[in-house]
Amino acid sequence: MAKKEYNADSIKVLKFPADIRKRTSMYLGEEDQWATRCLVEILDNALDEARAKYAKTIRLIVDGNRFTVFDDGRGIPTEKHKATGNPAIQTVFDTIHAGGKFDTSNYDVSAGTNGTGASAVNAVSSFFRAYSFRNGWKSLQFAKGILKKKLHSEKLPYKWKQKGSVVEFELDKSIVKSEVDLKYIVKML
Repeated sequence: MAKKEYNADSIKVLKFPADIRKRTSMYLGEEDQWATRCLVEILDNALDEARAKYAKTIRLIVDGNRFTVFDDGRGIPTEKHKATGNPAIQTVFDTIHAGGKFDTSNYDVSAGTNGTGASAVNAVSSFFRAYSFRNGWKSLQFAKGILKKKLHSEKLPYKWKQKGSVVEFELDKSIVKSEVDLKYIVKML
């Protein structure tokens, strides 16, 4: 039994990305499905662009523990977000409960855990980079949810259309020990 006095100092406040890294099940469900859930979360964003008829093509590359998801949709907004003061693309990936799917103004139908999925995947990834085509390709990069490279113009290192979004990530195996169920992913797609 704990003998420490229970007072205000006993109350801990976890902020992104520590909140997700410490309590991953709250955001990604059952531990044996975390890897699959992560890939589904990123794919759902591309699929939502297709469901809304903005994207016609989605491409997935699986290279061991690294995943790259392409869509030829509208691209993630890159301009400054009023509430955070950061580029909107950064806000999407490093702020819990930030996303464009809380009402039907952007998407009539959407999948995933709106506003938490992409940031949860970022938090549990040892490497996470997102590209968006908005007046040219721009990208930013994270490691374990921490911004490592701010939004900047960058040539896309893949052969792809001059539109849409590309998200690549590698799961942090110290947290996500499960493997992606590729049969499920193929069936889903």
